[in-house]
Amino acid sequence: MASWLNQLFGTKESAADMDGGVAMDFFRRTFLKALPVMFAVSIVTVGVDPANLFRGSSYERGIATYLAQGRNVAAIGNHDDRLVQSYLTAKLGASPEVVVLGSSRAMQIRRNVAGGRGLLNASVSEAALEDLEAIAQLYLQLDPQPREVIVSVDPWDLQETGWLIGWKTLSTERDRILAQMGRDSGGHWTDRWQALLRYGQALSPSYFQESARRLMRALVDESAPRSAYFATDQTEFDDKPVKLADGSLVYDAAMRRLSVEAADRSALEYGVKWRDRIDGVSRLEPERQAEFEDFVDYLLGGGVKVTMYLGPYHPTTYAYFLRERNLRVGGEVEDYLRSMATARNIEVLGSYDPARAGVGPEDFFDAQHVRESGVAKIFSQGGGR
Repeated sequence: MASWLNQLFGTKESAADMDGGVAMDFFRRTFLKALPVMFAVSIVTVGVDPANLFRGSSYERGIATYLAQGRNVAAIGNHDDRLVQSYLTAKLGASPEVVVLGSSRAMQIRRNVAGGRGLLNASVSEAALEDLEAIAQLYLQLDPQPREVIVSVDPWDLQETGWLIGWKTLSTERDRILAQMGRDSGGHWTDRWQALLRYGQALSPSYFQESARRLMRALVDESAPRSAYFATDQTEFDDKPVKLADGSLVYDAAMRRLSVEAADRSALEYGVKWRDRIDGVSRLEPERQAEFEDFVDYLLGGGVKVTMYLGPYHPTTYAYFLRERNLRVGGEVEDYLRSMATARNIEVLGSYDPARAGVGPEDFFDAQHVRESGVAKIFSQGGGR
């Protein structure tokens, strides 16, 4: 401790060489030096608050209220879509027949492409395995439970994703389902102190780093604060996105009207950007595999049908990595997922490989996000949904 303080604040005294009074004075002076840094860190973390641990939730509660009423919601600004899921499930009397779990790569899965059944898309932005577990718990606690869960699996779900922290909003739900799966939740006695421990994140180095990244992104992109949303019967607008009543997303006109050429350029830029780090996206981590298998087995054991969805990458992106890195994006991951699914008689829709998924360049917004047209092709080829 003293060594760390010496390095951080340039103090030369050794606490081990001090008597009680001198040591207390040393730590007092060191603490006073640290206060400005601690204050600056807490200002950034609490002000940006990427996991919404500190700010109010009336914004998300209002969105959930409209969705629970079966209304579309337009012009939603920066918000915590995990909180929306929490409030939405609290307002639902029963679970939808089918629930979609995934990231933004699954947000184009709509009720109409899934055969018109009672589907709700509960995907959230920048999702990790922790999100899939926590949001599943929200719907599993309803009565009746969902009959089917469509799990959209991204390659990074089977790796440690410490940079994705949004799931912490639902850490209690995640701990609960882990315990029911027979896995150590890491909570135990700390659960009762969770509200207090949450405020410790104000000085957490990892939370500060994520907050700083979000702040820089907002400054560069000139992101607007939360906008005033409204319920609507319209499904699309020129200047604003719409979250449909089934939970899926309709982008604004600028995004919807992107040309095939523009999507192709974006896909290539993505490939160049991630060229030297993409290899990791295709690797498996045994502990994450085991946790994912336990999660799937828990759903199946509870009588819930599981369908796996693999969102494809843009053909240009996929071809780029094959050419430049001799790499199938998500190759080892997909091979494992298909083998695991076969062993459990789980249907797999789509593929990280766009050719195998049956989609073309015209079916993409960018490198990773498939248009509704592509999702429709994938579902039509996967059993006539």
